[in-house]
Amino acid sequence: MLPRRSVAVKSRTNNNNNKSYFNFFNGNQRDARINMTTHHAHTPLLEERLHQIIVFELREDGGTEYSTMTLRALYNYVVALITEACRISNIERQSSIIQRDTSPASNTTSLLHHDNLEQPTGHHKIFHKPHKERLGGYLHPRDMRRLVTPFSSSNEPQLMVRRHVMLLNFDPLRAIVLRDRLLVIVPDGADSILIDLERRVRGGITEMENQVFGKERPPKSSGTSTVKKSRSSAEFETTDDTHQLEDNDKKDSAISDKTEIVSSDDDIVEDEWEELQKMNWDNMQFELQSVDAVLQTVTAMLVVDARKVHHRSTVAMSELRGDAPGQKRGGPGEHAQERLRLHKDEVKMMESRVQGFVRAMNDVLDDDEDMTLMNLSRLLTHPERFLQPVPEEILHEESDEPELILEVYLQQALSIVNELDLLKGQIITTEEQISMQLDAIRNRLLFINTLLSVASLCVAIGSFVGSIFGMNLTNHIEDHPTAFTRVTVGTVVGMILAWAILSRIFQQAASTRSNWKSR
Repeated sequence: MLPRRSVAVKSRTNNNNNKSYFNFFNGNQRDARINMTTHHAHTPLLEERLHQIIVFELREDGGTEYSTMTLRALYNYVVALITEACRISNIERQSSIIQRDTSPASNTTSLLHHDNLEQPTGHHKIFHKPHKERLGGYLHPRDMRRLVTPFSSSNEPQLMVRRHVMLLNFDPLRAIVLRDRLLVIVPDGADSILIDLERRVRGGITEMENQVFGKERPPKSSGTSTVKKSRSSAEFETTDDTHQLEDNDKKDSAISDKTEIVSSDDDIVEDEWEELQKMNWDNMQFELQSVDAVLQTVTAMLVVDARKVHHRSTVAMSELRGDAPGQKRGGPGEHAQERLRLHKDEVKMMESRVQGFVRAMNDVLDDDEDMTLMNLSRLLTHPERFLQPVPEEILHEESDEPELILEVYLQQALSIVNELDLLKGQIITTEEQISMQLDAIRNRLLFINTLLSVASLCVAIGSFVGSIFGMNLTNHIEDHPTAFTRVTVGTVVGMILAWAILSRIFQQAASTRSNWKSR
């Protein structure tokens, strides 16, 4: 009996092992299918991260370089540059502190004083946040992902400010700004954009002044020379009237006095301009200069695109209205409305681009801490001023220059928005005009149709009279010799009178003005 029981136990054990094996095998297959599905789902994301991008690097020392790298390699490169810059800045600051003081006691005191500077005074002395949170937001890999999204008009422009780095995402220009270099992700066919950007970065304040004021300055003493010439010509005029000569002398003296005043004013203005030029206005940090160059390039592209849209829409509206000289008016119809609809969509798309730029500027302008962190150079040289929470005085002091830069391009973008709004209003007015023309044509067709209906009614009345006399009923009119003539003439005259009366009624109804117009 015992051997049989042991055999049964062994058989049940083998069955359980087989079931567990099959369950394990099926589970592995199910997990494998899930892993394959997840792999296929994450394949585009992995391909995006492993995609090679071309980066154009502009350094503060004048060097340029093209390189090809993945998004991860670009992130590691940016982080390495930030880390190296912070390390060098810390070494320089510590060495400068040690060099100022010679004795060990004074060195210790200065280092302790330097450490105490990292904590703002006053009611912000005690912090409940760790030191890492007090430093603010650092660059995260998800911030870099926005720089490799496909170009599209639906992408939201953004100026992201992180500690020691700024990310500018304005299609088709995407850039990374560091303290001493500018990294531009090269789009397809962007040679002209990169050339303009490099010229603006290298030119600095001089290039900005040339674009605003022009490269040639007007002559300073043109008005004075003209006055002197008129005065000399007046002095050599000879007349017989002595009083006229005295009057001319008085006028010349007055003109000379005015000339001296104008020349003195010119000298004062010139002296002030020379003083402004002698001041160190062009000592702008490289990071702010790079941001200014990128924003200037973006606004220039927006202005050019907006002008193209404005020109195409204006030409189309002129053709449809017939306002262009020597050009016939385009016939209103579905084709005209389709053209206007396409131009309106183009204007809306352009307006959405500019509105996105405006929102990006407003987001940074509304946050004083972001504008403060835009001073990347001062963030390295004076890190104790940027520990959060930053006092209000430091926020206002450090955010002045970035705020001035951003406000300039915000005003330019708002001007473009206003221009596009006016253009959209003109398109709507043209659409209404075309709709009125179509309504007028439709009313004419309805009037003609009404007249044809009246004519059909008159003919039907004549046919009714003829059908009455055409019945096979006995009447004594056929025995009369002039009955046919009288019936025919009477029927025709009645049809004509009915046509005239009904047409007159409908014409008066069509040409009647509204009561409010007559009043």
